[in-house]
Amino acid sequence: KSIQIKSQPTKTVYTLGESLSLEGLMVELTYQNGEKKEITTVSPNQVRGFDSYKPSSQQSLQILIDGQKSSFNIQVLPFKVISNEIVSSVASGFKTFTMPEGITSIKERAFFNNQTIENIEFPSSLSRIGDNAFNYCANLKKIDLSKTSISIVPGGAFDRTGLETVSLPSTLRKVGDMAFSSTKFLKELILPDGVEEIGTTAFTGSGLEKIILPNTVCNIARAFYNCPKLRSILATGSKTTTNFNKVTEIEAECFNFSPNIEILQIPESISTIGMSVLGVCKVKILILPTSVIFLDHNAFGNASSLEEVTLKSPIKVKASHYPLPRTIKKIKVPKELVEAYKQDQYWKEFAAQIIAF
Repeated sequence: KSIQIKSQPTKTVYTLGESLSLEGLMVELTYQNGEKKEITTVSPNQVRGFDSYKPSSQQSLQILIDGQKSSFNIQVLPFKVISNEIVSSVASGFKTFTMPEGITSIKERAFFNNQTIENIEFPSSLSRIGDNAFNYCANLKKIDLSKTSISIVPGGAFDRTGLETVSLPSTLRKVGDMAFSSTKFLKELILPDGVEEIGTTAFTGSGLEKIILPNTVCNIARAFYNCPKLRSILATGSKTTTNFNKVTEIEAECFNFSPNIEILQIPESISTIGMSVLGVCKVKILILPTSVIFLDHNAFGNASSLEEVTLKSPIKVKASHYPLPRTIKKIKVPKELVEAYKQDQYWKEFAAQIIAF
């Protein structure tokens, strides 16, 4: 007389090309004499409407038994999975979706130039993202990686996306080259404790106004070159790096062509400041942590806005030519090192400005 679904299949979310699974499905049959019977052996041949090659937020499937019908809905996500890795995607009506648990990897360029997605939540099972995985996803506004176990945001992963909000996991150790470059709508970002490396042009051309770096960062390449809106770089956290095999350095021209920087805090794991790391900007006061022991050629020499610099190292900071702008007004150093600085080959030209803190 009729059929009724008593429990839906366990699997109701599919990826492109997956086969139908009816495990967990229970159907109740009602006969003309009033008898009822529950069955769990529905055949795929008794199901109509299934098409896993067509992305759909709500695909209606019909169960047909002896001329009677009942239906349930499934979802077909707009990407293909092989061996727990997302290998490709298609543009579709999906603007937002949650990746199902069990996915461990996203292949290189899997979502490259996908113009429809806006918001993605990633599963806790995810541990790897490939290079350029979301490159040119112009409408991608939000990613939540906080539940994942990825250790690297790889090269070009979110380059030229429309990102506005980013959440990162505590397992993160490296931000790769061009990872977030040209993300013009991303205004603020917190890098979690544990991050040790930031790659070349990682944020170049972004809309960043404020970024918080952990004190675990021990190598920053030319990551913030040409960030025209960047105003504040803060360092926080009690942790410092334990990986002493890495060069603990801010590399040459890191903050060059970012003219609106007002606040610059150097992470406490950094020992070397590279050549010309800071150009024309708005920084007036700069405090270097005790870890900084070397300033390379012209390290801050182009930052003409600088009025006061404090060198907190308990040993004399070594310098190359023109470590600071000649217009500097105060250079504060430990009391016991004042005379040593004034006699140093590269610091003595600033002897009149060197005082004790």
